[in-house]
Amino acid sequence: MKLLYSVPFSNRSLTFFLPKGLYGAFAIVYRGTNGTTPKNRKDLGNVNLVWNGTSIINVDAELLSLLADLKAGYSTFQSITESILNAMIYIPCGTYEDNKNAYLIDDTTKVYFKLDFPNLANINGNVYIYGIERLGVHNYFYNILSRFVVSGGAGTLSDVQYISNAREMFIKNLSIINSIQIQKDKQLVLDALTPDVLALSDFENQVEASSSLAIINFNKSNDVREIVGNEIIYKYVFNTSGTLEQYFAFITFNNPSKSANVVQSTISKRIVDATQQAKSSLAVD
Repeated sequence: MKLLYSVPFSNRSLTFFLPKGLYGAFAIVYRGTNGTTPKNRKDLGNVNLVWNGTSIINVDAELLSLLADLKAGYSTFQSITESILNAMIYIPCGTYEDNKNAYLIDDTTKVYFKLDFPNLANINGNVYIYGIERLGVHNYFYNILSRFVVSGGAGTLSDVQYISNAREMFIKNLSIINSIQIQKDKQLVLDALTPDVLALSDFENQVEASSSLAIINFNKSNDVREIVGNEIIYKYVFNTSGTLEQYFAFITFNNPSKSANVVQSTISKRIVDATQQAKSSLAVD
């Protein structure tokens, strides 16, 4: 873990081009001292990771903070009146479960973070960007985008999204919906009451306390071939007006000429090689 860049909250935003390297993840830390009104996760602003002119992640930092809680199993956010503000968000270079994929930044790539955090400008503190290096192969990008759903009142709303290789959905502001139905490529993958969707998400992610974010996983096998497709149909039953904050995580292949079968074969071979190496080491011992 290496500190790459930092700026004070008073800057209100930053743009930082990442140095060359092979990265397994990035961490962004917000640390400062609150005033009489403590900051919340929404005050962390927005995070945009741009690769050769294309945003691969462009979402509110609140989402990434809640994801960090779910994946870590405990709260990564602390904010106390006239005391500490401490928040850490983790951006994996691959899916959260894949420790073999890595992002290679070299002379042919221009990669930068664009962070906006104007609501932190009135307190003292800094934003820190860390790079976490690891060995790996850059097979794919892990992308996250937002597609909010606005309801004018109680009732049912449905729509279709065409997103290639969607792996997960993330949903915030769950209190305004009673139930969720999701079809992926003509297959019904979810049809449940909202509290039960949240309960399953908490269980699968092994959190200490219930989260306000639900994860809907389309890739429980972790086999890349399971996510190939491009159509998601959702239906929500709203109990009031409001905005449902909906996000999609999807994979784009670093080498588009490679098929999902080839990528999965590469991943599987690395797993087999690692397993055989571990067995050989145990045999020697």
